[in-house]
Amino acid sequence: MFEGYKLSFDEIGTDDAKTLSGVLGVKLPDDLFSYQHTAAFSSHNALTLDQWYPDNVYYVNRDLEFIGCRSRDQEINRSHNARKVAQIPRPKETHDRPRSNICLNFISPQLAVISDGFGKLLLAATSNRQNVVEEDNQWRLDQVNGYACPDTCVIVHASTWKRGDESVIEVIVVRVASDEKAEKSDTKDTERFRTTLEWLTIGSIKDGNSSWSVERTRTLEGKRAPYYAAITNNGQAISICATQAFRFMSDSVVPVVASDGVASELPDYTWTQTAENVIVHLSSPFEVQKSDVSFELSGSSITMGVTNGRMFFQGELGGEVDVGQSSWTVTNNMVEIVLNKNTTESWKEVIKGDERGKEISGDEDFAQRVTSEDLVGSGDLDTFNTDQLEECDTSSEEVALWIRVDGNSHLITHKVDVSGNENVFGPVVLDADQPACLCLRHNVDGLLFQPVEPKNSEEHIIVQHVHTFDALGYVMASKRDKKFASCPPNASFAALCDNERNIFIYRSDVSVDSTLKNRKSGKIIKKVAKQHIVSLKEPGPILGFAVNDSHVFVLKSDILFTIKLK
Repeated sequence: MFEGYKLSFDEIGTDDAKTLSGVLGVKLPDDLFSYQHTAAFSSHNALTLDQWYPDNVYYVNRDLEFIGCRSRDQEINRSHNARKVAQIPRPKETHDRPRSNICLNFISPQLAVISDGFGKLLLAATSNRQNVVEEDNQWRLDQVNGYACPDTCVIVHASTWKRGDESVIEVIVVRVASDEKAEKSDTKDTERFRTTLEWLTIGSIKDGNSSWSVERTRTLEGKRAPYYAAITNNGQAISICATQAFRFMSDSVVPVVASDGVASELPDYTWTQTAENVIVHLSSPFEVQKSDVSFELSGSSITMGVTNGRMFFQGELGGEVDVGQSSWTVTNNMVEIVLNKNTTESWKEVIKGDERGKEISGDEDFAQRVTSEDLVGSGDLDTFNTDQLEECDTSSEEVALWIRVDGNSHLITHKVDVSGNENVFGPVVLDADQPACLCLRHNVDGLLFQPVEPKNSEEHIIVQHVHTFDALGYVMASKRDKKFASCPPNASFAALCDNERNIFIYRSDVSVDSTLKNRKSGKIIKKVAKQHIVSLKEPGPILGFAVNDSHVFVLKSDILFTIKLK
């Protein structure tokens, strides 16, 4: 049973070194004011950890140079442990600063994908990154042909896979564009923009110059930037976790056929029941307003329609209801119907003879909804009543979905409702050869999930639970000024920082050197959970944050801090 984190007064080694020519920071211009722009571009992490060589971190300085740094146990990050590895070419037609922050994504031990901040993509041949500080370790940058972005954009995912003897590179770029239809109508500012995911498939051109070109471009559209987006290992599908579903808009190879974008085998709705109520949820990948819904309810029947017939109910209910105590709401494209039962008898179905829905038992665990595996490292869990809850215990009511969208059929083949399970942190890479993970809150804990490809068409599991951070959901909810958070590849601890000064490190299963006994039970305690707090004295905002198995890296404009854990 987890008994909480104990504040540790153990000394933690902290070293610092001046950055080489500062750190590049690009602020959003005044005309990019919307919530969509803020969600997509405002939380840029200026420090990149190399998942193949996690002792190495990289940042871009004000001269548009990539600086590589290496941590060492004896002498951490001194000046000779930082070196320029590449220079971002500035377009000849402009002397302005980049429009967006420069993104670096390592895709193999020898390759990286870069968005240069001016709307172009670069492929970096990185040679031997293991010895990043050696003088001869300079990267070769090649522009990707066939792509140019006129707007602000960032890379959220990049990976590579083999097609025969050739390497194929998959890249997801996030852009925010104005919605022409919304601009012409009287809508709120937050509804005048659309978030676009550009899925680029890049192949090599055999012309003797080892050049790269975009072979295929696919675009998906949604209302807000996703929490998570990644291409599956075989390049067949895209996995997205977001507040609303994304749908395909275009494909340069396979024409996109207009449809709801959802495969027919998915349930049309889900429902739960208690002794008092039946609660029905119907979600749509498209925008639904309250004015779109027509609703009629009697004591034994229901009729509900939505514009264009996207969702509907019609028929005899599974039991008698109290019409006056029943209700329905529309929130973020999710219709919720609460039916107040006249008796406590369990219903077998919402509408008699309707097999389109799926019942989710009221006590069904979130982790069991998304994976068939048992919880990893959760141990025995205490139960709490609502009177024990504090403000930071309250889960988000914002609807969220984790979907798998097939890259060829353009259909949502799998969908998981993760509503109420807030994003704690991520994406974070545990294994360089596997998709990144996302940490979601469940009760008070933080659960780390990783996308997996379904084994067959009948398999409904699209994410697997790989680790549990005890009480981390509660901890994160209490840190209202949190800026960055992460965990190392071995998931042995979690770390977060605020905007300027404090770094919090949470470690479970720390061995106790001396004999420690529980006063109440008399049990000998061999391991405890510890909280470490490191406060930085130097002023200025934290611009970057990265974690490996033994170090926490914190980047400010002129200083890179390295915190060494025992």
